Amino acid sequence: MRLHVISDGTGSPPIVFIHGLGSTAATWALCMAQLRDRHHVLAIDLLGHGGSPVPDDPAEYTRDRALADIDEVLAGLTEPPVLVRVVDRLVSLV
Repeated sequence: MRLHVISDGTGSPPIVFIHGLGSTAATWALCMAQLRDRHHVLAIDLLGHGGSPVPDDPAEYTRDRALADIDEVLAGLTEPPVLVRVVDRLVSLV
């Protein structure tokens, strides 16, 4: 997996937080702190943000590639998650 993911807590359903453009997974720290006692919470750093890699190739920053990266994170979960995201032009087309 190439994306940096912050993971905490236990419980279900898992809740996955996805930040908006120009932000990081750390945006969700307060929300995660409130929910980690009852849910497995994860926050994803999208490519080029936070702790995730910053490729030089512009072709790496497509909507389809971003969705494939998110799918890779979700594939590691054992049950369907609740997705929480900031709506922006890149990821809002999910």
